[in-house]
Amino acid sequence: MDTVSQEHPLSPRPPRSKRGRLSLACTQCRKRKVRCDATTPKCRNCVLRGDECETFDPRRPNGPAVRKWPHKSSQSTSTISPIQRRASIATASQQSSPASSIVGSQHAGNKDRNPSWIERAYQESQSTPDSGTDVHTNDSPDVVMNTDESSHRIKYMGSSSLQCLTRFIDLFLQRRGFDPIGRHFRWGMCFTEEYALPLVPILPDLPSMSVMEPCLKKYFSRTHPLVPVLDHTAFISDVLRFSEMQQTSPTGLKGAVTSVDAPALVAVYAVLSIGMDDHEGQISPTATGYLTGAYSLVSHLLSFPYMSSVQALVLLAIAMRARGKDGQCWHLLGQAIRIGYSIGFHRKIVISNPNEDSGNQVD
Repeated sequence: MDTVSQEHPLSPRPPRSKRGRLSLACTQCRKRKVRCDATTPKCRNCVLRGDECETFDPRRPNGPAVRKWPHKSSQSTSTISPIQRRASIATASQQSSPASSIVGSQHAGNKDRNPSWIERAYQESQSTPDSGTDVHTNDSPDVVMNTDESSHRIKYMGSSSLQCLTRFIDLFLQRRGFDPIGRHFRWGMCFTEEYALPLVPILPDLPSMSVMEPCLKKYFSRTHPLVPVLDHTAFISDVLRFSEMQQTSPTGLKGAVTSVDAPALVAVYAVLSIGMDDHEGQISPTATGYLTGAYSLVSHLLSFPYMSSVQALVLLAIAMRARGKDGQCWHLLGQAIRIGYSIGFHRKIVISNPNEDSGNQVD
């Protein structure tokens, strides 16, 4: 056995290849003492944390910093990792001119892959000489600001907005010698985002049943099938209850209702507004009064965050959307969604009596 072991000695186990350490990590990774993968233009750690990925050389604080991997002559080309390959491409592009960097990146992309638009933008930013001045660039280029040249009416819209498309149309119109159309949106923002309300809430009395009946039929035949947020029987009982309270009170409906009745009254006002506009085929002045009265009670809906308030907010949002006030519709619908989540509408809970609006929230 000793002879065999002497004739065939065990070969030493090759050391495990370790990944080369970065010669220069970014500022955030150095601060947190974590490994930086040197991915351009932002490393993976900075992408996950949402930090700014900046690199500087502690030995040369004012000089340019370059990320690089230590060169190993024994390492073959086939074993180079993708991160090292991207770092080498970025380093080579910094040493060459902008024209040659584009040609070189295309030539390397034919062999391996085409560089992404992020890598190309990073290479162009590194090859551009620094002017020495602090120029704050826009991090969100696909943003349009809508304003009427005042200090309080300002709204920023993204690339999915119609106004971004209008900017491209304005460029085409200006090239053809026509007037731009983007300036006309300033009045559209005021119309869709704002709704004028009186300082003192005005609660109009309900009309007679002969006037309300065709409006209610229009709503339940056209709008309700699309957005069934009401129970027909419970809603008709609320209408009859408010009509009776209005007749028995000397000051009308305003002196008979309380804050607890606000969600049901807003629902009745909103349905009447939608039904009247739909029945007459145009915006009705009478329906505007009911819509204004319903909107003046929004604070009561927010202070009573239960199912009836969610129904009233959704109906009020539909009434605003029917009049082209998309901004107001968005705000009201957002409040309805928040209240719905707070009381647990997204949870599967079996309720014994769904028509009974419980006064307790679901945690």
